[in-house]
Amino acid sequence: MKAAPIHFWLSDREGRLQDADVSLGELLGYSRAELLRLAVDDIEPGKVLQPHPQVVRREAWYRKKNGFEVKVICSTRYLETSGGQYLTFVEESAPVFKPSEEEDFLRMILDAQCSNIVLFNLHSEVVWLNKNACRSSDRDFDDLLGRRCHELWSDIGETPCRNCLVEDVIASGKIEQRKMTMMGSRRWRVTGIPICDSTGQMKYVLFLGDDITEHLTLAKEARQSHKLESLGTLAGGIAHDFNNILSGIVGYTELSLAIAADDGPLRNYLLELAQAGKRAKELVRQILTFSRRGEGKLVAIDLPIIVKEVLQLLRSTLPSTIELRKNIDSNVRPVLADPVHIHQIVMNLCTNAGHAMEPYGGILTVTIRSADLPARFFARNRDLFPGEYLLLAVSDTGRGMSQEVMASIFDPYFTTKPPGQGTGLGLSVVHGIVKDCGGHIAVDSVVGQGSTFTIYFPTVERGINPEEGSSPLGMLRGTETIMVVDDEPVVLKVTKIFLEIQGYTVLTETNSQMALNIFRDNPQGIDLLISDVTMPHLTGDRLARECLLLRPDLPIILMTGYTDLVSEQSVKKDGVRALLMKPLIGKTFLSQVRHLLDLKQTNSL
Repeated sequence: MKAAPIHFWLSDREGRLQDADVSLGELLGYSRAELLRLAVDDIEPGKVLQPHPQVVRREAWYRKKNGFEVKVICSTRYLETSGGQYLTFVEESAPVFKPSEEEDFLRMILDAQCSNIVLFNLHSEVVWLNKNACRSSDRDFDDLLGRRCHELWSDIGETPCRNCLVEDVIASGKIEQRKMTMMGSRRWRVTGIPICDSTGQMKYVLFLGDDITEHLTLAKEARQSHKLESLGTLAGGIAHDFNNILSGIVGYTELSLAIAADDGPLRNYLLELAQAGKRAKELVRQILTFSRRGEGKLVAIDLPIIVKEVLQLLRSTLPSTIELRKNIDSNVRPVLADPVHIHQIVMNLCTNAGHAMEPYGGILTVTIRSADLPARFFARNRDLFPGEYLLLAVSDTGRGMSQEVMASIFDPYFTTKPPGQGTGLGLSVVHGIVKDCGGHIAVDSVVGQGSTFTIYFPTVERGINPEEGSSPLGMLRGTETIMVVDDEPVVLKVTKIFLEIQGYTVLTETNSQMALNIFRDNPQGIDLLISDVTMPHLTGDRLARECLLLRPDLPIILMTGYTDLVSEQSVKKDGVRALLMKPLIGKTFLSQVRHLLDLKQTNSL
């Protein structure tokens, strides 16, 4: 077996190294010049030299430059020459670690970890660290060895942190864990673990650091999503009850207008009350726009009406330093889009414009007009079909964007906002919505002068809706028998009066199970069923299905203040003819009733 090499060092009486061979430096990781600047206490911590007359042979632990320790056998002789010197021959003892293959394997495992792993000695100096910790510090392994813990990451400073994790572990001897901000305002979860030898004496502190910025951001977004979902549920519940109240207010107002004198002051008061009821109904509809969930439905909508609603809601959230200008032409053709998605587009673009004008403010301009697009526009955008388009533009006088930023703004997760203040999804979602509508979005911006987002929507023909109640009131009369089911007495009563005035025979029931029993006794005696959706016992959609099993040709209208239980598509799939939103406006409601009854008679011929 090959003998272990012998090294030596020579020190003065105070323990300052005066000479050493190169091989000792190689053993400890120092150059010979570095070694001669040290004292014996630096390589053997706590060692006090004694001038014994004979050679002293002993085992010792020498500390390497990287902080690890190596076991050696020392033979020290005290020399009287030159004021007293110590000459020591050093022989490396049995290896502290197992064979190097296993040590290398362990190092590979630690280097593969995503956490920052750093081993500190009891002087808070780096003994070893894995590759991820080196990458986080943006420095080489050798450059980081021996540094204090606060020197690893440049933005922490040159003095120890207040409540230093490593020093707290050294002081307490217990595991410590906390969250802290470092490396570009990123949030980290750090853990300090005391590492002890077989006698229980602490030798090192193991530092584990995990970047949890994305985790915290996702958690925050999840909490915000849950909060919005809860608000949506709350808004739906409020809307349901409020629409029942509005049904009584709006219904009785219309009934009063029907008998009020044309020239009396009472009629003017009732007209004001009717107008207030319509505004309240519209406000509830706006609230429900934000609380609805699910897939969007493309319908023909008047874009100016939707945009004006959004701007009315948005005005209170914009700073007073921003002037809102509206250049909206209301005499334009409809577009095919989902109203909720249009809300989302306008809110997103206007909110971004407001942020671009912070903190000094500016002018936010929203424009809607018909677009006269030349043939070369369709030649450049071959995914668009030639025809009539409606232009929606949102302009600001903010900081503007460079060409490089404009090239990426519609990419998912791209954002120019600081970390934690933007998801980078807003404009990519807007782009997707516009494409789903068969439209096109463009951006024009100059740094320091502002930006303009322009959207082109294809228009559609304006159809005639039989539900708008355009028929004269006299043509809405009838003699059929109608059953009305609602657990809210005021809705039941006002609906009954409306129908009876028009000549219908009306059966009412607040208990949906009782209504089903009545229908089962005489299925042919009911010409039309009108039911609320949200009720105890049987919900309106379940009541409708039970009745249709007995009479598949029965016309059914479901009415709701708000519910997630049904949609227009789901109820029509079950055979229900219409789903109406409360409060039911007299003429519109009566037109729908007459339309379905006439349709039934036509189909029976």
